Amino acid sequence: MNGEYSVCISFSEIIFKFVFPEKIELPHEFEEFLCENTDRYDEKITVSLLDSPLLCNERSLTDGNTKVYAKKDGLLYVYSELTAKDGCRVAFFCADNRENILYYPSSMWSFFSSPFNCLHLICGERLLLRNGAFLLHSSVVKYKEKCFLFCGPSGIGKSTQAALWQKYCGATVINGDRCIIRKINGKFHGGGSFWCGTSGIYHKDYLPIEGVFFLDKSKENIVEKLGAEAFALILSNTTVNSYDKSFMEKIVDIIEDLFNSVPICKLRCRPDESAVETVLNAVYGREEKEDGRLRFR
Repeated sequence: MNGEYSVCISFSEIIFKFVFPEKIELPHEFEEFLCENTDRYDEKITVSLLDSPLLCNERSLTDGNTKVYAKKDGLLYVYSELTAKDGCRVAFFCADNRENILYYPSSMWSFFSSPFNCLHLICGERLLLRNGAFLLHSSVVKYKEKCFLFCGPSGIGKSTQAALWQKYCGATVINGDRCIIRKINGKFHGGGSFWCGTSGIYHKDYLPIEGVFFLDKSKENIVEKLGAEAFALILSNTTVNSYDKSFMEKIVDIIEDLFNSVPICKLRCRPDESAVETVLNAVYGREEKEDGRLRFR
């Protein structure tokens, strides 16, 4: 190892500082997220290499492949065993003081030294939540310096709707699969991050949310404002730590605030230009066309 190496990244005004055991080559995708390497950060993640397994005497709070142990100063997440001969497992210590530690088997560092191979292991939902944010399973498009979110299960057409907006009204796709939702200066914003599923689309932008639309395939295009059922839909499309009462209380409070602050709708639609027209008519009113693109007053 060649000595400690640190890098800071930022999205939705949250700064993450990563400290690696040696200098690494950052993927070019990180470039727009980079910020000045500083002592001011919201979360610090230090990579620590293991030559022997971590021992946990506490009883796990969860079943399944990922075990969660309550320590006196944070939670330890131990992930399913890897193929390392020494038996070490990847683990993440989510510290109460935000000085977090990501544990790797030293024998597998050559693979995990890429930052992209660790982002899904840092318990992002918990780090975001204690910074007042959460990840919603949705595609996000930028239009008129606002953002529109399209939600629903895989295969419902989130990416299709985002592509239609890009094609017919010049919108920019900020993220193809996940949106960071956070209240900034009294308004809920939607932002991009590295968490983008298989879409491969992510940008740093974060913008006020104009509307959240849950998709449903249909032969006609209809926008319906959702009532109380919106709460359950949002909750079911984000990752929660149901074993943690305080986590659940906080995520419920944020979603309730979002529900009372932002239009949340059902969009029954076809996968064509008329679906874009329907949403923009519902939000802005009468549309006009110029050069084949939609323009709204």
